[in-house]
Amino acid sequence: MQCANCGQPLSPGDRFCPSCGTPVPNATLPAADVAPFAPLPLPSESVPPAPLQPQTWQPVEPLPQQWPSPNSASFSTGNLTPPLAPTYPRAVNASAPLIVGTIALVIIVLAALLGVGAAGAGPFSGLFHPNPQTSTVVTLPNHTSTIGAANPTAPPLATAVPTTPPAPTATTAPALSCAQAMGGHPATNVGGAFSDVPLPGGAYSTGITIASSGTGRYAVENIRVCAPNLDAQGVDTFFAQAMSSQGWSAPFLYKVPYDGGYFVPCHGKQAGLCWTKGAVPRYVSLENENVEQGLTIFTLDLFQPPPAPNCNFSGQLQSFYIIDDSQALYVALPPLTYVGMSQGATQNIIVPLCSSGTVASIQSFLNYTMPIQNWTSVGNNTWTAKGYTVTFNFSSPTSWTLTYNHP
Repeated sequence: MQCANCGQPLSPGDRFCPSCGTPVPNATLPAADVAPFAPLPLPSESVPPAPLQPQTWQPVEPLPQQWPSPNSASFSTGNLTPPLAPTYPRAVNASAPLIVGTIALVIIVLAALLGVGAAGAGPFSGLFHPNPQTSTVVTLPNHTSTIGAANPTAPPLATAVPTTPPAPTATTAPALSCAQAMGGHPATNVGGAFSDVPLPGGAYSTGITIASSGTGRYAVENIRVCAPNLDAQGVDTFFAQAMSSQGWSAPFLYKVPYDGGYFVPCHGKQAGLCWTKGAVPRYVSLENENVEQGLTIFTLDLFQPPPAPNCNFSGQLQSFYIIDDSQALYVALPPLTYVGMSQGATQNIIVPLCSSGTVASIQSFLNYTMPIQNWTSVGNNTWTAKGYTVTFNFSSPTSWTLTYNHP
């Protein structure tokens, strides 16, 4: 048989000329048995191979493109594009499913054996779990990894070693108790002449000590107290409530005699932390609150009055006498001084006075306080300020006078 285009001999079964590619008319392929595709059974299933079914080849349609013969006029070597290779359906050997099934069975068996070995039992267990006693230990910076040990983990990345040691952690000293801090005794009130001054619950105190005293003067005492369960604000709140409940009230102008004689504003004036009580007044002032190792320690200043004078007139207890309020011109009076009714005309006003102490203690007090009130001494118990003149005359501590005139 020969090609109709180029005359080259053709072999039986050729569909195209091997020389010029011209299709061979009426070419057919021999039929062959084709086994249909059957999915492989899963490893966990026991499914027998599907029976082979006979399959015949279907002839492939001729390619639509006709390639010219090398001897034809349309053939050009300069624009030659090789023909596409013909596509044939690949025949499947009738024994192929049996081979594939056998391979799948082998894979299933191997997988089962390897799985048992990985679990640590069976003839393959040594491949995955060597004897831990013979495991090799490799030491790397900052970590250790066991090669072949059970449940091996990847070693962590090496970290930089700090060049300086960490700073030591500060420790807090154990808190002291009030008994250790004060060395005193538990107390519910100040005690003595001030037993009506309450103390916070659980308080310890050192007891009353005398700071100063003298004739015609207040005895200045103090007591140190430790409150274990209150801060400074809590102490202030406690006394503001407790002192009022005991009949204590704020003193005139919030003044107390810190030196035993001259009245000045108390240190706790803004918070009202000073108090007075009684016809012959006592005074209390809260001072020096400090927090030490979790304990609030404070001081109470106590002012105990001197003996009351025996006056021969009915007067009013005062710590200041006002000469001219508009010019803030005052005269400070000794402790426990009572002021009687003034007498005389505008140019010569006489004020009777009665005080505790002695004439000497009264004169000492006036010599100290008059300069503080901006008075200037002109001698003979006479003082001047802002056009006013004041003269003191003494018969006794319970009978002495203050005489002044308006300018």
